[in-house]
Amino acid sequence: MRARSFILGAVSLAALSVLIARPNAPRPGQPILLRVSAQPARRNVARLGVNLGTWTSWGAEQLSSNVLMNPGFETTIDRALVIISEVDARGFEDDQSWLARPGDFWRGAHYDVRSGAGAGIEGVLVGSKPAGPHGMPFYEADPMPAHLAAGDVVAITRESEPGPAANWWVARSSAHRVSVENAEHRPGSPGHSALSLTLGTGAPAQVSSYLDAITDRAGKLLPVNGPWRLLFWSRVDGVMAPIGSAQAALRVSFGRVGSAPFLDRRIEPSGSWQMTSLDFDGQDEEAPCATLELRFSAAGTAGGRVLLDDVDLRAMNSAPTPFRAEVIAALRALHPGYLRDWQGQLADTLANRIAPAFARHPTRYRPGDQTQFGYSLPDFLDLCRRVDARPWIVVPATFSDSELVGLGKFLAAQNAARRFDEIALEFGNENWNAIFRPAAIPDPQTYGAVASRAFRLIREGAGAAPPLRMIVGGQYANPGLDARLAANAPAADTLAVAPYFLYSLAAAPPPEPLAALFEDSAAGLPAIARIVERFKKDLAVYEVNLHTIGGDAPDSERNSLIAGAASGTAIAWRIIESLNRGATIQCPYVLAGFDASTAARGGFARLWGVTRDLAGAPRLRPTGLAIAMLNQAFGGSFYPVSANSSKVSAAAFLNGTRWSAVVASAADKPMTVRIEFPGQRGAGLPARILRLESKSPFSTNEERPQVEIAQSLPTVVGNGVMVTLPPYGLAALTAAQPGGQQP
Repeated sequence: MRARSFILGAVSLAALSVLIARPNAPRPGQPILLRVSAQPARRNVARLGVNLGTWTSWGAEQLSSNVLMNPGFETTIDRALVIISEVDARGFEDDQSWLARPGDFWRGAHYDVRSGAGAGIEGVLVGSKPAGPHGMPFYEADPMPAHLAAGDVVAITRESEPGPAANWWVARSSAHRVSVENAEHRPGSPGHSALSLTLGTGAPAQVSSYLDAITDRAGKLLPVNGPWRLLFWSRVDGVMAPIGSAQAALRVSFGRVGSAPFLDRRIEPSGSWQMTSLDFDGQDEEAPCATLELRFSAAGTAGGRVLLDDVDLRAMNSAPTPFRAEVIAALRALHPGYLRDWQGQLADTLANRIAPAFARHPTRYRPGDQTQFGYSLPDFLDLCRRVDARPWIVVPATFSDSELVGLGKFLAAQNAARRFDEIALEFGNENWNAIFRPAAIPDPQTYGAVASRAFRLIREGAGAAPPLRMIVGGQYANPGLDARLAANAPAADTLAVAPYFLYSLAAAPPPEPLAALFEDSAAGLPAIARIVERFKKDLAVYEVNLHTIGGDAPDSERNSLIAGAASGTAIAWRIIESLNRGATIQCPYVLAGFDASTAARGGFARLWGVTRDLAGAPRLRPTGLAIAMLNQAFGGSFYPVSANSSKVSAAAFLNGTRWSAVVASAADKPMTVRIEFPGQRGAGLPARILRLESKSPFSTNEERPQVEIAQSLPTVVGNGVMVTLPPYGLAALTAAQPGGQQP
């Protein structure tokens, strides 16, 4: 069992409450007194992490150096979980009608029993129906696996979806002339497929990839400036032409819809595979803000076809790293202690998670056309090493026994080369959340049992070398569910929750709308802290941020609050609350994400990215600036801080021989605080102060930079430091940084 982070095994909740008891209230004109405890509450507190999040082609989440999804034109993997409601001699039924697919969609799919007496039994489905004898989706197996019962979980997997390539768009005039060819691929490709564009009379066969599609609301989230390169493979097949004439022509263009393209070339593919490399200079400053389109158009002798494979489009400043240079720069500015790999990978296979980009398949776990195409585990681990972060990996609950053992072996091999001091593994994502039901296990007892079995299989494959942290995901608003989960997941050493806050904002906000940022105290955390203490587990935060999509507030009022300077203080306040309740690992959500739809029709909230965009130099929102500041202070041993005012929250750390601290103010007036540190022999006081600086708590970085990190020297009084905070202000007291640089 991994060594626990609590000092002397654990500090009880009662003892911790004594440590953070408030001293006497301040007299008028006197500074607020913050007193650091003489004893640490826990050791080895990590820097704050961040969710890396989902890569999208249309929004601010432009993560990959090759900006194209499914560049190898691979077929879609469908994978889901069936939770059995009824069993008969021929098959079994699911418990949710909305998960139905068309008749025989799952014919030939692989099934794998994940829970109950038959756990580990595998086989093939011989048919499926949208509705069985009891009206639920029905799955027929021959022979039927033994020991199935209501409530058992069965994973089903279909690995070759026929039809056009996912993540590419086919012109209506080309609907029957563009398809995936499974028997073809370019020489040396790690993939298995190519795209076929059938030639014919009339309009050419066209296929496109669209990028950066929010447009006017956000501006250009993927600017195309400077040197770029497009690489692709092609050949012509099945046509003969007179000597001296072209068999087929392939035209490729890239630019913003409605404007002159940055690239527009015509090539004549030969009968053998050839690679085409096209360099161009993007000049995007003057182009109107419109969606980017990469288009391939094939024309030529009817009856033939042009084959296309392994397309790569990237800015040259990103080569050769798997992730864009802007992503790496933003993460280095945040300096996260963990990166959480949550990108909707619930339908993925292990083989696909570790496949290179040209061999990677899109995946889907819900009915409909929505597919996911993500970055790989090797690329993710490479990024973690580049930015000095520990990996936090979400393991699909659909993984089979052999995949779980294989994941352990993969991590052991990766860790031998990369040497992480910890790898965190979370079993599924929000299994309690109905959104993820097609690939999740909502019953906490079943989920805990399946997760524990999965963790044992991963450890079996990994051996003793990789330092693994096993995590189960609880529900912040449901401590009763968390208790059942913790009781049934003995192989997990960590329970993680997501204490989001400020879920709603009305059109008529309170007289002091800023106070609403701090009113939602972490009410659920004390009960959850008691649960993890009872079951001897650690507490972690897998996601945290504002969640203000409810209510009918106009966008202007909502966004000046949730993207304003005070939002940085608010997320720091919630992080400090969670730390005081025992959460030593916390991962705010999410690196990139420009906005999200609100409950008000047509409204958009500037959530959840802690960066405004990844379009150039790091452009952090106040929440991102707060994370960067806190990560200059977090680390080492955590010491609770008492305060004689309810309008201030603080935490202190001793890392080596230097004290650091963070202080957040919920006051509507300037506040001077004096933070007194215990007289630790050889421990120096903080050497600089970082402040979240703006003209107003409502100032944002959305249209232009108005919020920044300012630094100054501290005012030392005895064994304490004086700090003046503006209304709703945030400060980090840290050691000096080499060269006097700001984070």
